[in-house]
Amino acid sequence: MLAAKIPFVDVGDITDVVSKVIIDDAYNGQTITVTGPQKRTFKEVIEIITETSNRSIQFVHISIDDFKEDMRKAGLPDSYVWLFGYLFKKVAF
Repeated sequence: MLAAKIPFVDVGDITDVVSKVIIDDAYNGQTITVTGPQKRTFKEVIEIITETSNRSIQFVHISIDDFKEDMRKAGLPDSYVWLFGYLFKKVAF
């Protein structure tokens, strides 16, 4: 799972797409998928954030089950825990 690459999206890119879609009637009735320009692993993203923020940030791998348990402990609804567990097991990896 550590090697799974995901097309991370910058919030600025999302706002650019939303702005265009809202004002251009050509997009009416369409589903727009927004993805990042290239796929990266979580570790690669942490390395980029560390470099650009000039802060020391460490990537720590945890299992999906541990992640789900931490979400439960944080008080997230069971539906969220299930959804994120599904996404990380079946979709992203």
